[in-house]
Amino acid sequence: MPRKIGALVCLALAIIARCAWVLGQGQTPANPLPAVAGAGEGTYSLATEFPEVQDSYTLYRVVPVTITEDRVREIAEWFGLSGESKAVSEVTGEFLLVDVSKEPEEQVSVYAHSGAVAYHILDLELPTEVTQQPDLPTNAEAEKIALAFLEKNGMKSPDARVVKTEVNQKQEVWKSGGSEPEVSYDITKAVRFGRSLDGLPVYGDEFAAILGDGGEVVGLAKTWREVAPDGNVSLRSPEEGKQ
Repeated sequence: MPRKIGALVCLALAIIARCAWVLGQGQTPANPLPAVAGAGEGTYSLATEFPEVQDSYTLYRVVPVTITEDRVREIAEWFGLSGESKAVSEVTGEFLLVDVSKEPEEQVSVYAHSGAVAYHILDLELPTEVTQQPDLPTNAEAEKIALAFLEKNGMKSPDARVVKTEVNQKQEVWKSGGSEPEVSYDITKAVRFGRSLDGLPVYGDEFAAILGDGGEVVGLAKTWREVAPDGNVSLRSPEEGKQ
C-alpha cells in the first residue's frame, strides 16, 4: 500500500510540473477565455417598471393541530368510513383507518404533524390491471363532481379555487423493444386546487380530488395547514429598496 500511495504522489507531481512547463512561469494561455462584453464599463439601466405593492401585509401563523384516534375516526366519518385507527409512523405522525366492511376497502390517513388528510380507494385509484379505457368525466364535469364531494364531506375550503384539471394516473402496455406503448389508458383524473392569502398565492400546499371510472371520487389529498392572522408588517417600497 505505501508503494501505491508513493506512486500516486509522484504522478500528481509530474502532472503539476508538466503544466508549469507548458505555460511557463508568469505566462498565460495563448487563447484565454474572452472577457464579457462591456464588463466593468459604464452603467446600466433596467428598462422595467417597479411592481405595485401595498404599504403593509398581514402575517399569518400556522395553527397547531391536535390529532387523536377519536379525531381520526371523526374525520373518517366525513367519508362514510368506520373502524379502528392506529398510529403507523412516528416519523410522519400518520394515523390510518381502514374500513374493511367496504368492497373494495376504503381508507383515511391523518397526519398529526401537519393535519394533512388523505383518502383512498386503492383498488380503484391504482388498479393492478386495466383492459379498457375507464369512463372518465370531462374536465368541467370533474370539477363539479369534486366540488360536490368536498361540500358533502366537509373538506371544502372557502379560499380554494380550481387551478388545474388533468389526467393523473395512466397505465400503458409496452412490447419488448418498442419505442412507444401499444396501448395507453387514462386511469384517473385529478382536480387540483390552490389558494391565496390577501391576493397572494400560497405555494407548496397540495389539495386534489382524484376521480376514476364513472366519475367516482377514488382519492383525495389535502396538505393545507390552517393559518390565522398574526399582525401586520410594513414593507419598504421598491423605490426605497433601490436606493
